[in-house]
Amino acid sequence: MKELLHEPSHHRLLEDESGSLHLEVECGTTAVFLLTFSLNEVEREVYAMQGAAFIQQLAWQVSDHPDSYLDRSK
Repeated sequence: MKELLHEPSHHRLLEDESGSLHLEVECGTTAVFLLTFSLNEVEREVYAMQGAAFIQQLAWQVSDHPDSYLDRSK
């Protein structure tokens, strides 16, 4: 996988060989875990328009509410 964006100790945006985008977010406080999921079409479109700012906003949303993204995790 190719790393497109990286905010240390918070998130990474990765692109796989097929062109799919995956967001990896560090979640938790005492027990820290990584939550990784593929961006859907809407998220990909917004990322194409807004760039890194959108990914940072999405990553904070995921870290604040990881339960909302668990069903999408890999």
